[in-house]
Amino acid sequence: MESVRSFYKDGDYLADASPAINWALANHRALYFAPPPDGKKYPLYNPINVVQNGQKLRGEGAFASMFDVKVPNKRMINIAAGLNGVEITGLHQTRSAPAVAGGEGIRCLGGLSNCHIERNHFEDNWHAAVLLSGEWCSFEKNHISGCFSHSILGTNTTFAWHWHIRKNLITRGDDDALFFTVSGVPGAPAVCPVGVMEDNEFFSITGHAIRIVDSPDIKVSNVAIRRGFLGSTGKSAILLNIREGYNAIEQVKIEQVGVDPTGRGYSTPPSGVGSAVELGADCGDVNVFGGHFQTIAHNGIASRARLNLNGTTILNCGVAGIENHRNGVAAYAGTANVVGLRSGNTPGGSSQAHAMWTHSAAALTHHGCATENNAISPIFAAAA
Repeated sequence: MESVRSFYKDGDYLADASPAINWALANHRALYFAPPPDGKKYPLYNPINVVQNGQKLRGEGAFASMFDVKVPNKRMINIAAGLNGVEITGLHQTRSAPAVAGGEGIRCLGGLSNCHIERNHFEDNWHAAVLLSGEWCSFEKNHISGCFSHSILGTNTTFAWHWHIRKNLITRGDDDALFFTVSGVPGAPAVCPVGVMEDNEFFSITGHAIRIVDSPDIKVSNVAIRRGFLGSTGKSAILLNIREGYNAIEQVKIEQVGVDPTGRGYSTPPSGVGSAVELGADCGDVNVFGGHFQTIAHNGIASRARLNLNGTTILNCGVAGIENHRNGVAAYAGTANVVGLRSGNTPGGSSQAHAMWTHSAAALTHHGCATENNAISPIFAAAA
């Protein structure tokens, strides 16, 4: 593995490092980014371009192998379309000036396979990562802070979006932590499977922690959100509006939705809106297993889908005090099959009105639920 110091010779770390790095990447498969001395950073006025299969960029991690992007609308790294076996590991990116549109940490173009982005830091970008189509790719153990727009923006181009999003920390964002939507470009599939999202921590986010939507032409399927912590969001922590397949939210902890200041400087006031989980009118089957949702501005789960709920604890919802939005589970449309729910107010609390609210008694089935200490009644059916 070649050291970038063999190609970048400015000992003061003032000259643009991108020409030397890009020349090295055009001629070598692997580059090691030794930490600059005395807290210096590799200055970038243009992106680093990854253009070969199997290329590896490796550094020593946070506050060591550091890069400073100098131009507000420039990104740190481009990964070209169609590559296989790329690895980006242990790099720490900052910015000298606030990012604008185009000012991204990393952009991965479509058709990638076995691409792995792990243990990096991305600070103060427009998007930290733009991830297009991929097969068996991972975005894991990265730390993202201070994004002006969606921290991770994902979309498909030519086939599935098999990005596995694991063990990332995202905080202080001005929009969604992760937003995925489908693209209707020619050649895109009619159904787009997505990768697993698990063990992430997303908090102090002005938008949603996770938002996934499909389009009239392309359906999203097989969403799996597992474990992790989502908190202090300005909108519903999880928003799904998808129409296909088996979709699951498993053992996720969600707290403080709509009740805390959020954003890059914690300066966006509490929104007073949002549910822990919101399922849109176009949703198919969504299965929620386990998990703990507490202190939520609106409902624990606001559903217009076919909801299956099993073994979940939902407490202290409706803290914004808005009528008909003070429920553990609210089935505004669709159906809800609820098993083993524990839902109510904690001692001294009175914000949550009902454990379960349904648009129709026939739309709700429930078994083995503990629904004590709700302010009005355990169950409310709007129509017979």
